[in-house]
Amino acid sequence: MCGIAGIWNFRAEETLDRVLTRIDQMNHSLRHRGPDAEGRWIDAPAGIALGHRRLAIVELSAAGAQPMHSASGHYVIVFNGEIYNYREMRCELGSAHSAGFRGNSDTEVLLAAIEKWGVQATLERINGMFAFALWDRRRRRMTLARDRLGEKPLYYTLTHRECVFGSELKSIVAQQSVPSRLNQQALVDYLHSGYIAAPHTIWEGVRKLPPGCLMEIPLEPTTEPVPLRYWDLRQVATMGIAARRARSVEEIDSEFAHLFEDSVRLRNHADVPIGSFLSGGIDSTATVAALAVASPTPIRTYTVGFTNDLFDERTEARRVAQYLGTRHEDFVIEVGRFFELLPQLPTIYDEPFADPSQIPSTLVCASARQHVTVCFSGDGGDELFGGYTRYQTHPKLWNFIRLLRLSMGGKAPAILQQMARLVPSGFDGPARSSLKNFAPGFDSAAAALGRIGKLSAARDPVELYRLMMAWWLHPETVLCPEISKPPTDQYSALSTLAGGADFLSLADQMLYLPENNLTKMDRAGMHSGLEVRIPLLDHRLVEFSWQLAAHDKFRPGSSKIPLRRYLATRLPPEVLARPKRGFAVPIALWLRTDLKDWAFSLLFDPNVPGREYFQRQTLEKLWSEHQTGRLDHANELWSAITYFNWAVNGRPSAPK
Repeated sequence: MCGIAGIWNFRAEETLDRVLTRIDQMNHSLRHRGPDAEGRWIDAPAGIALGHRRLAIVELSAAGAQPMHSASGHYVIVFNGEIYNYREMRCELGSAHSAGFRGNSDTEVLLAAIEKWGVQATLERINGMFAFALWDRRRRRMTLARDRLGEKPLYYTLTHRECVFGSELKSIVAQQSVPSRLNQQALVDYLHSGYIAAPHTIWEGVRKLPPGCLMEIPLEPTTEPVPLRYWDLRQVATMGIAARRARSVEEIDSEFAHLFEDSVRLRNHADVPIGSFLSGGIDSTATVAALAVASPTPIRTYTVGFTNDLFDERTEARRVAQYLGTRHEDFVIEVGRFFELLPQLPTIYDEPFADPSQIPSTLVCASARQHVTVCFSGDGGDELFGGYTRYQTHPKLWNFIRLLRLSMGGKAPAILQQMARLVPSGFDGPARSSLKNFAPGFDSAAAALGRIGKLSAARDPVELYRLMMAWWLHPETVLCPEISKPPTDQYSALSTLAGGADFLSLADQMLYLPENNLTKMDRAGMHSGLEVRIPLLDHRLVEFSWQLAAHDKFRPGSSKIPLRRYLATRLPPEVLARPKRGFAVPIALWLRTDLKDWAFSLLFDPNVPGREYFQRQTLEKLWSEHQTGRLDHANELWSAITYFNWAVNGRPSAPK
């Protein structure tokens, strides 16, 4: 795991000293991603400079250092990530290719594979998480590539003069290459979704390479190169659905166990200490159970507890660890550290990013890094096997909204919002109980009714999903007229490929997983120099999940069925019955208590950068209603607050 950076000045116009200064600035900005070593390679006549910060995981000697040259000298690469099947690939390459290897790194195998098979054929063979830049010295071309699901990030900017790329946006900002113009559409999309989806970033002219893509950049391109998909999740879903057939429970369980345990086996290799997060929930417990099969010695497991009972999962985790015989440790974090971390988040995540679970995730990774360099995570189970509550609530809510629209017509949203404002404060008994099926997680009947009112604007199931996922349903209503515009429609292209539950899975895997959850995990881990491995996101498991009918993955009252059955023969029933908890940060409450003054200052201080983009009156109305405790505007307020936090603590000065 590492940080990569590079500059290709097409006409080699810059002096060597200037190029050295720029690549050193980029490397320095990524030192948290690679605390063990630094490397750079410069070909001044070609205008190329490549930089690398190393987190040594496999082949700890200098034989694994980067930038790395292929044996023939044809290619130079900077690589971030891990190729889990590199040992198998090395055998496949044969003795003629491996005889000249200098060491045992996966990067060296990658270069040899590219020389033998070419870039695309090699990418199709790789099982791993990665982002890399490959310089072809003979053809004078740069190739950028990113892993299938988007576990590792890659940013780039391309002008008529040069291409600049890096593992994080800060690496491009560090050497003043980023344009000073805010991407206004990205701001709208951020307020709506809580993240900025690839290929866009918060800055005009800077892009993210989408997951599963490679992009070849020729010398002085006359038009912007188009990323090419070497692995297309939409095609995987379409082919998987078409190939579905009736399967017995035994067949499903056997294939899942084989793929899952092989995924864990491949990832259970490093020359540094390995551990696993253990929350006691289904996904992390299954991961630890599979690790116990793969490891000849007891594995290390880690749980972080918090002084707030809402987050503390130590009791459940200890019970699982005892059953599985792990070397278990847990440690406690004061909730006050959550608040201390808030001003640092913009520099960790580089862009506005709303998910409040980034706070405990960052703290958990920092704690684990005190003990291990690699940690397994159970991420991905919810997206592959229907673990989120929306898989249960979406069909019920859509039927309810259809009834509302039949009775109220297009006025349903306005009527329900007004009803929410009129609900008496003590009216939380039967009303709250009946509403919780459609708006789980809200503290009062008024708040739940208000939420349903917002969602009742949906005209079809796809739009309902979009509204359920939104932080701000209509961000154009809070932005000034000069930049007010609707958010980008990210979902319509997916709706033609799958309907109902399949659409939810596809949308989650293509958008929410890479843009929210994997962004969060990459930045949280790499901030502390911790490599996080996610076995449930092995592409073979993803492809297998699409071959299963929805009812084989989840059904009313039950989710992640293959994972639960995998554990059924390995753990007692009481562990499987444990309710899902996760890092459900109580932002709605904190905005009325611990974070009230901090949030108010960011929202309404006239000196905060970016204030001119927002309509103060709209923010004041939402703030006032939220403070009463009867209506919940936490999503809208938090997305704005997180933007202002970035504008104050993370937004760089204009480039010189």
